[in-house]
Amino acid sequence: MIPYNIYLTIPKVFSKTRFLFNGKYYDQIDGVAMGSPLGPTLANLFMGHHERHWLEEFAQINGNILFYRRYVDDIFAVFESESDAMNFLEFLNKQHPCIKFTCEPNVDSQLPFLDIHISNANKISTTLFRKKTYTGLLTNFFSYTAENYKIGLIKNLLFRAYAINNSWNGFHTEIMRIKKILQQNSFPIHVIDRTIKTFLNKVCKPPVVSNDTDSNGAKVNRYFKLPFRGKHSGLVRKKLLELSDKYCKESLIKIVFTSLKLGSYLSPKDPIPVEHRSHVVYKYTCPGCNARYIGETTRHIKVRSHEHFYKEQEPSAIYLHLRENINCYNKRDFQAFNIIDHGSSWFNLRLKESFHIGWDNPQLNKQVKHEKITLSV
Repeated sequence: MIPYNIYLTIPKVFSKTRFLFNGKYYDQIDGVAMGSPLGPTLANLFMGHHERHWLEEFAQINGNILFYRRYVDDIFAVFESESDAMNFLEFLNKQHPCIKFTCEPNVDSQLPFLDIHISNANKISTTLFRKKTYTGLLTNFFSYTAENYKIGLIKNLLFRAYAINNSWNGFHTEIMRIKKILQQNSFPIHVIDRTIKTFLNKVCKPPVVSNDTDSNGAKVNRYFKLPFRGKHSGLVRKKLLELSDKYCKESLIKIVFTSLKLGSYLSPKDPIPVEHRSHVVYKYTCPGCNARYIGETTRHIKVRSHEHFYKEQEPSAIYLHLRENINCYNKRDFQAFNIIDHGSSWFNLRLKESFHIGWDNPQLNKQVKHEKITLSV
């Protein structure tokens, strides 16, 4: 066996994050961008690396901690005495200038940790913890949302109660509380009872081994996302599943409906200037002759439009058109570029670009090659 040294290199995209606020651009000089999907992972790597050394160092000075567990930035620890806990808190706050800890001791042998209320009166018991500010506001049963989301909400509450409560008495008490909260959110009692019965039958009975496989083994689940459109969504789901059973024997089709979110219309962030938008499908309309061109880019639209006008290496159709028509060249204008669509990936952009070219039939687009793709199987 040959040993290897593994090094973690943090690229500049993590160390220098640029953001827009109040019409001005800023560079973040410390930490990771808030909302970045890599933020929690990097924070956990950082804490996991340092806390291992901190615990070893503290154990050499003051002795071992009876119990220590951390979840992201919440720590649950058990000590012999309160003075040991304060010593550990003081020790931690000296380890890093940018990390500060606070301590919440137990009161009457009870302590909340995340969603768990831990009691050690006679024996250790765990129940569900809710803050005093909890109002019980959930998705209303009559909201414009797919029904499986509403049933999924009930199942989520039941599973949470089942996983946290360590006694059947506490679990029963929590079910009664869940029923009351759901009824306050307009959930019919027969829907609640039916879902509870199904859940209890599932957790109280041994799992059944599924034989839903073909000759090559287990079927492959394929998920498709569609916008929710009321009762029409149910009809679409039924038709798609019928087609799947008929033509896709090797796959199990799963339809997921997305709900309308107000966040898609209202955002606290500053809007990105048009010239700095990326992952777009754009249209160029020549001011001189009204000839059109449709393209896509994953970079800023300003960068791509500049290349169409001035880049001589690998000249585009727009560049060649302007060089062949002096009148069009003299009237060229960056305002002639308009964003007509967006895409989350390169594949998505190419697909949308081809659709728009087929619909608009622009004069400057010439197909020189094509790629064979599979939409769904």
